[in-house]
Amino acid sequence: MAEYRDRRTTLKTGRSWAATLLAAVLIAATVSGSASATSIIPPTSITISSEGLYFYGKVKAPARGCQINRRVQLFLQLPGRDQMRGKVTTQRFDGRWSIRAQGTAGATLGDWYVKVRPNAETPKGGLRACQAARSKTVRVTVP
Repeated sequence: MAEYRDRRTTLKTGRSWAATLLAAVLIAATVSGSASATSIIPPTSITISSEGLYFYGKVKAPARGCQINRRVQLFLQLPGRDQMRGKVTTQRFDGRWSIRAQGTAGATLGDWYVKVRPNAETPKGGLRACQAARSKTVRVTVP
């Protein structure tokens, strides 16, 4: 009789373990499926060109909403910590931006770059995050 009880306990334990495993798999599938539907993060890139201290470029992303209303920040590379020398918000649907460097007394030469921070937009389909991006560096020299 003791052997029968052990066998029944083993069967019961095996069933509960299988049920727990099945529940965990279903929960994981549900969570990953809903996460991929709501957290689509399209890649973002930003370009920079310059004519003296006038800088311009474009925020590029496959989602149109990730191109407009993005804050572009202009930085001057310095030893130690880089300094932000201006910012502008993209207003056009194509993501174009332009800015003249501010506060550049004595610091007109050097390496400059721009970056955009991540943000969230709300298109008709729901919440979508837009990635941050940093441009290549451009060197401003004396003409």
